[in-house]
Amino acid sequence: MNKVKEYFIKNIDDYPRRIKGMGPVTADGMMTINEHKTILTYLQYVLNNDIEGDVVEFGCYGGSTSIAIKKLIKSNNSNKKLYVYDSFEGLPENHLNDNISRNCKGSMASSLETYKNNIENNNCNPINITKGYFADIKEDELPEKIAFAFYDGDLYQSTLDFLNKVENRMTKGSVIVFDDYVHPSGIFPGTKIACTEYYNSDDKVKFVGNTNLLNNDDGFYYVDSSTVSQGIYKITK
Repeated sequence: MNKVKEYFIKNIDDYPRRIKGMGPVTADGMMTINEHKTILTYLQYVLNNDIEGDVVEFGCYGGSTSIAIKKLIKSNNSNKKLYVYDSFEGLPENHLNDNISRNCKGSMASSLETYKNNIENNNCNPINITKGYFADIKEDELPEKIAFAFYDGDLYQSTLDFLNKVENRMTKGSVIVFDDYVHPSGIFPGTKIACTEYYNSDDKVKFVGNTNLLNNDDGFYYVDSSTVSQGIYKITK
């Protein structure tokens, strides 16, 4: 059976809540089942194609996506390592391009202790954890090569900080999934603005989209755009 389908059959209890119009969501309410389907589908693509490098997650909150990623890596018997980065103190200050009237600093915080407990309770160790804002991450705290990256930093400057850290480490064929790239409610526009600016006329990067995953005819890979917020980029050279 397809590993991603198998994951959802085995772990459907990880999506105990429902939000009107969004469908099943994780216990912390942060991710819809379709958003996890997008992440895991492209992670599985990377694993199937033996793309060189490890896996990174920038912005992990309480760990629901880390758990999903780690479970899929383990089910594939892959030796890829998972590296996660989060301030565990909430968001930094926002930029004008985020189009948010209030100061975001400190909002959407989840503690490092909560994260570690959730990882332990789901038997998902080991995970390499770095605490700090993205701009402050040191070079030796990143894997040498990256095959898959999931970004959930919400804000314009955080997106640029993330891209500056990982650009030269993404390998040919690797994938980046950006959360809140095209949020159905229109919030957090800074992520897409930063990506558009950063990747302007870059022929090494291809924007994939977010509704027909892998351009596959299997209906499993179609997701309703009203239930996802992500944008997917592939590194082609």
